[in-house]
Amino acid sequence: MWKDFNINSEIKIAKLSEEITNRMYQRDLQRLVEIVDDSYPGIDVWFKKKVLAGLKEKERFAYLVYHKDQPVGSAIIKKGKETKLCSMRIAPEQQQKGIGGLLMSLIGREIRNYAGKIYFTAPESTYLKYKAFFDNWGFKCLGQAGIQYRLFDKELFCEVDAQELWSKVIQNLDKLFDQFTMAGNPKHPDLVMSIKPEYAKEIKKKRKKVEIRRKFNKKWEGAYAMLYASNPAQEFFGEARINKIVQDSPKEIWKLFKSDIGVDENKYFQYCYGTEKVSALVFSDIEIFRTGILKGQVELLLNEELRPPQSYFGVKESTKWPTTALLNYLLLA
Repeated sequence: MWKDFNINSEIKIAKLSEEITNRMYQRDLQRLVEIVDDSYPGIDVWFKKKVLAGLKEKERFAYLVYHKDQPVGSAIIKKGKETKLCSMRIAPEQQQKGIGGLLMSLIGREIRNYAGKIYFTAPESTYLKYKAFFDNWGFKCLGQAGIQYRLFDKELFCEVDAQELWSKVIQNLDKLFDQFTMAGNPKHPDLVMSIKPEYAKEIKKKRKKVEIRRKFNKKWEGAYAMLYASNPAQEFFGEARINKIVQDSPKEIWKLFKSDIGVDENKYFQYCYGTEKVSALVFSDIEIFRTGILKGQVELLLNEELRPPQSYFGVKESTKWPTTALLNYLLLA
């Protein structure tokens, strides 16, 4: 089966696994693989006999990157404890634009739970040309490969521990997301907001579109918020734009937004008791993640403890949370 997802308005990635049922994807993947046809005679036979069969038997998976609906990058991976990067191709006009890093990040995310190492073989000329790229992702050249494909260019063997590759993914997240924005966002999230689980459920069901806070800085009007369901849920569950912030008396706010606040009148006025003015955060562009991302999962991957805000805080005001926000988007891909 295949599935695809958007990164931004110009970039789309298709992940191919099991069997390619979409002939367009099969054709585009083959075209990219055969970019190096002159260097590897018979690569078309390898694609048909090994790649297509491997996808069908679930031994391989592949990624295709499209830019404005044109195929510009691909990677083919053979699964296993020692995973093999069988092929990575970037169209010449799209090199130096971060697509290789995007593919490597997706591969690192995919294999981190089962692979011990990931390796590839490459002609010495290719390895030397792209050595800086391979070094950036932790690959080490261990010498000549066991199989030599060409008479006049040595085939080299290179590998990296899967966990080291994943650590490189974490280190490169800021650079990756300067180039690409996952989940279709035009920008990084500006703040993280904690929401009680019972209210998070109402947001997920699209019955709550206004969040009430006793204190909230109006400077966040127009900002993107990553939404976090607090204890006991402890998960990132979506995001929204704070389209408007209305500050007024509890009575006036109730009149304006009672149908979108997601709580009954008694609870609302209990929360507002003792304050003359509250802030109504009017959400728009609400996106609910297909599956929530548990705080514990993020902590495990970052090897750091996260302390979510009691109410909210700006992402740039913390050293950990920019990486956390970006990691969430990678996990969603």
